[in-house]
Amino acid sequence: MSSKNISFSKAFDELLPLEIKHMIFKWAASDGSSDVKIKLFPNDQDRLDAPAVDFLAKLKDQYSADAYHQALQYLTGPTFWWTFVSDAQPHRFLFRTFRRLVPMEIRQRIENGYLPRVTVNGLMNPNILSVSLENLRMVKPNLPRD
Repeated sequence: MSSKNISFSKAFDELLPLEIKHMIFKWAASDGSSDVKIKLFPNDQDRLDAPAVDFLAKLKDQYSADAYHQALQYLTGPTFWWTFVSDAQPHRFLFRTFRRLVPMEIRQRIENGYLPRVTVNGLMNPNILSVSLENLRMVKPNLPRD
């Protein structure tokens, strides 16, 4: 088969080295960093703003299974942190939408997750949404003793 008759998806699978594919996957799914950001759209709690998930869905629909599995393995592996950003609401709303919209095969493979606004003080006192490092100090809960 001559190179003139080869399709783009076949050329992507057969001719590009894995390192170049990884660069393309990183560029398409993140902002060039190792963070894969997941958040809700500001005015719609039923939709995710998740470029990596959209990219994987497009790969699965329009390209070969090999390209999809290579991207899935790379983007959910130890190189990337899936950062769940929920500034306005508790993370449970984001997780509920994430669980509903993201296929199980992607969710099961994620190795690193990160919640940037969750602190120890915030876990002990849910009314606090802390972003400062001073709130990471040890807090003794007031638990009744028997």
